[in-house]
Amino acid sequence: MNVLDKYMDLINEDKALYVDVIESLRRNICTPVFDNGTTLILEHSSDWPFYFVVTRDTKDALSCLREKDYPCLLVRDAEILEYYRKKGYGVSSCYQVYYDGEKLPLSGTLEMKELDMSYIPVIAANYNMYSEEETIDTIKRHELFGGFAGDTLIGFIGIHGEGSMGMLHIFDEYRKKGYGYEMEKFLINYQLDRGAIPYGQVVDDNEKSLFLQKKMGMKVSRRKFYWTWKEDQNEQNEED
Repeated sequence: MNVLDKYMDLINEDKALYVDVIESLRRNICTPVFDNGTTLILEHSSDWPFYFVVTRDTKDALSCLREKDYPCLLVRDAEILEYYRKKGYGVSSCYQVYYDGEKLPLSGTLEMKELDMSYIPVIAANYNMYSEEETIDTIKRHELFGGFAGDTLIGFIGIHGEGSMGMLHIFDEYRKKGYGYEMEKFLINYQLDRGAIPYGQVVDDNEKSLFLQKKMGMKVSRRKFYWTWKEDQNEQNEED
């Protein structure tokens, strides 16, 4: 039995909200650390530990979560989010999106190429969400791509370690030309070709990106999705 079988009634209510869990289990890059049929906690097998929480009963989930100090969790429930806010955790709220259609037609305006280590300086200068080590890891996984107009690099896009699409950056002088749309279509097709679910996360106030995802046929989660992480400088004792 798949570990998610007991939770399919919940997942089917909003598949986009749980597609990261589905894909991480499919790729065998996360491990159940707790499962009582009501609450499931999964540990991702990355260099920095983070955890997924799936539950149909937030009180049950909170009872489980209080038993261990989790440094970083992906949560989907307001009560759990509030619990970690009170503990001083940082929070980033997103919508999750995924694509389940046919391959998308490309215009041919760009040539997409896998980027090598020589591009690390330009990535570092334009993308501050990743350390150099994380960029190197992405290149080693062969999951970082550049869009070229002739011999000119106009931007880049890649796949994060947990499997979500991201790292999309178009250099200023090439924006508003449809290149971001074209590059994401390429990456969707790339994921489809290797049997992966094309999915990503969009910060909840990024209306332009949400519009782009919907234009491409991506399905958007109805509820928000939250990254929560311990911030040492804000640590405080539990109040409840």
